[in-house]
Amino acid sequence: MAEMKRSSLVALKKECQNELEWQKRQAALCTRRRSRLTHLIRQEYSTLHRALKKFPLLSSPADKKNYGELKRSYDLFCVQIENALSTLKDPVHIELIPVPPKSQKKIAIGENYRDDLLDAQKDNTRIIDQYEKEGFLAVLQILDTAERLKGFSFPDKGARGKVYQRALEKLQKRTDQTGQTILKALNRRKIKEIPLLPGIYPSIEKTKIISRNDNQTNDEIVISRVNEKGYTWRTAILRKAAVEVITKA
Repeated sequence: MAEMKRSSLVALKKECQNELEWQKRQAALCTRRRSRLTHLIRQEYSTLHRALKKFPLLSSPADKKNYGELKRSYDLFCVQIENALSTLKDPVHIELIPVPPKSQKKIAIGENYRDDLLDAQKDNTRIIDQYEKEGFLAVLQILDTAERLKGFSFPDKGARGKVYQRALEKLQKRTDQTGQTILKALNRRKIKEIPLLPGIYPSIEKTKIISRNDNQTNDEIVISRVNEKGYTWRTAILRKAAVEVITKA
């Protein structure tokens, strides 16, 4: 009987040690994932920033009015990327249960320690998921802006404005490439866009209604426009889509 108890205690200690090591590995994995995503976004940021530095000097008030504000949109895009990088650099902190003293010889004490570890595992899993979610949401804002800038059209002010127009077109192309690169990285992390089209009913699980484009009050509505795309992460909703609605015809 004594031999069985010693054997059970050894197995219990090993189980607890494995559980503790597992939690440490999960935190380390999350840190490495964030680090890789940060590195990728920083590379895109550096490329875009270099392109902005090469933008031709706006030499007249007319140039500043016609092209300066558009160029300013890309400056602000860089600021938004910096904000996302700031969010991603926050270290992952989890609460680890201290290792029990090696002199511990009672199975009951070991079982209590194991229960504490399992409770901590639930808390740490939630903490890690929250860290990742906050980082992903910051990165999604980069995609939102890249999508908006993709739709910009630039003024044609004749031969004098061609140099600015070409520079803006290069920035637009670079921004679109940045968005595509980041989207692929998010797809690899099991983040997918929620497929939505105008004309379908806006389900409460996947969408948030930001405005209604008529003066009706009935519930017979459909999406008229998707203002902000929604995304899933794994099998859960990461961010609902922001939509405008209108009465169903």
